[in-house]
Amino acid sequence: MTFLIFCGMCLIFGQRVCLNVALVAMVNSSAEMELPDLNEEWKEDDNHCPMPESNFNTTLNSKQGTYPWTPYTQGVILASYFYGYVVSQVIGGRISDFVGATRLFGGATLLSSILTCFTPIISTLSPTYIIALRVLLGLVHGMNYPSAYTLIARWAPLQERSTLLSVCVIGTHFGVVVSMPLTGYLCEHGFAGGWPSAFYLMGSAGFIWFVFWIFLAFESPVKHPRISVNELAYIQKNIPFVSNDKKNASVPWLHVVRSPPVWAVTVAKFCGAWSFICFQSKLPAYLDEVLHLPIQKNGLVNAYLFAALCISIVISGKLSDFIRSKKIFRTTTIRKSFETIALLGPAACMVSVPLVKCNANAVVLLLTSAMALFGLCGGGDVSVIVDLAPDFAGKEKHY
Repeated sequence: MTFLIFCGMCLIFGQRVCLNVALVAMVNSSAEMELPDLNEEWKEDDNHCPMPESNFNTTLNSKQGTYPWTPYTQGVILASYFYGYVVSQVIGGRISDFVGATRLFGGATLLSSILTCFTPIISTLSPTYIIALRVLLGLVHGMNYPSAYTLIARWAPLQERSTLLSVCVIGTHFGVVVSMPLTGYLCEHGFAGGWPSAFYLMGSAGFIWFVFWIFLAFESPVKHPRISVNELAYIQKNIPFVSNDKKNASVPWLHVVRSPPVWAVTVAKFCGAWSFICFQSKLPAYLDEVLHLPIQKNGLVNAYLFAALCISIVISGKLSDFIRSKKIFRTTTIRKSFETIALLGPAACMVSVPLVKCNANAVVLLLTSAMALFGLCGGGDVSVIVDLAPDFAGKEKHY
């Protein structure tokens, strides 16, 4: 079950971020920028670094896209995803209780795969249509996290919860690790004109995953037709706080709103999400327009960052479970310690980026360190919602 959720998360985030890299190839930036005199050296200013001579021709060639979208239009297209994403996370947990978490997770992933395949066609129309498609894609993807948390709350034994949740969560980042360099490669060498092939490939992968999901995923251990008696007894014994009769229990919204721990987690998640989403959405454009990295190297650098995040989340989830099993510290202390490092560490790295200016290697090192430190949230806010309220874990909001 964990592996299927991991793959599903990998798919939806791969589908989500391939546009971030593809935009570099889709947009005809040369129509807006004034090309420099080849005999003059580009000079560094407050917003751009000097272009390396070896990259000059490569960079110019990479700016021959089709769409004359301004930076503002590109920003609206990228941001529109989150309009739908926020709305669906508010209602996704409740919907999963009524229609079933497996149906919601599987159906949402299938629909997002269809929308991904239609992205190249829709992009040939007015920007309004691609914005509408991205809103709808965000609306669909927002259903996955609440339904995944509901399934994990029903399947994960208490002492393995942080580890299994971390594995599921790194599926999102692994999807970024695979999608961004793959999209960069396909923009240069793919079929159907280059960048469209990235969308067709990511969408097709979702169809294959859906077939496995139909036959292998079940709502709870007791409903699995092939589970062994010993495994079922083990899981039921180690999930003492989740009752079978609370599938459609009413949510105590008043208690939720008045709960200081819930607000503390909300603030922590907002702070982490702010930087994370900026990284995910604008980093390809920053590497292209400021540091002037070629598109394939652009995708690889993005992959390095999110690979560091994946490794860090797995290690922190396992480490927090180990510390918890030793009963050296309270669960609350463990969660707070990991979360503190996960937020303050990246902040220090980001503050240092302007200090190294146009040293691309130093910038990449700082950004990679920031993502690795942020991965310590695997022992912090990633698991804390299921600790606080396992019966209502699907109502938790995620980025």
